[in-house]
Amino acid sequence: MEISRKVGLGLALVVCLGCVCADEAGWVKIDAATAAWSDALVVADPHRAALVLDSPGQTQLRGFIPPADGIGRQVADFLQILPRQEEVGLRIDWLDKSEVADFTRSLHSKDARVVRSAHRVGRTTITRTVTCGDEAIFVHLIADQPGALSFRVTLLGSRESEVRIEDRRQLILPADAGRLAGHVWVLPFESDVATGGRSITVRGEGEALIVWNFAAGKPLDATFAKLGDRYDPGQVPSDPTKIWRGVLESLRKSTENSP
Repeated sequence: MEISRKVGLGLALVVCLGCVCADEAGWVKIDAATAAWSDALVVADPHRAALVLDSPGQTQLRGFIPPADGIGRQVADFLQILPRQEEVGLRIDWLDKSEVADFTRSLHSKDARVVRSAHRVGRTTITRTVTCGDEAIFVHLIADQPGALSFRVTLLGSRESEVRIEDRRQLILPADAGRLAGHVWVLPFESDVATGGRSITVRGEGEALIVWNFAAGKPLDATFAKLGDRYDPGQVPSDPTKIWRGVLESLRKSTENSP
């Protein structure tokens, strides 16, 4: 299926940039950082959606429940919807102050549920992948060789003063009378975490997974356990590497089986 039908969410942005080239395995590269929400890419499925505004120093996501025809909408249409709808947000601040080179963003020509960006610090390339599916939005971070992977995660929203930290790795915005609740798991594969204020900080290297779920008026604390039961059954705590591999495999199969 052609890009205009499968990735209508980001097509207006791609056309206006005029600097698009075909990448490997169906990826379309956009050689530009973002400056405004009108430049954002979108990940979406029928249950949840997020605008993804990515730059070398910060990754921002605005999450919301899409309308019934949300999958076929473009970024400008979503921006018109958001002022009339409650949303939650996630911000990832990149703490490595080394000089960043070759920053690019990419969307997938066959799957509107996944976008990614990459940049180089010295000889190390760091790739950030954002995908929507399996009851959550996932942000996967990886350095292709030993190198810094330091960042701070903050959960945002109209009720962000109510956000609490639990078990050092979870940010929770509680359910409240039908309003959007949010729950984030910050899971570095090789590093520890630190907490401060309403943020979780990772200073390490290698690889990390951030799992973010939101919904109206219901607790979300069982999200990670459900993912573990599906992709790493019988293990407590669940292995985030196995969960991420399972999510990728699920995406691959559904993309291959799409018409």
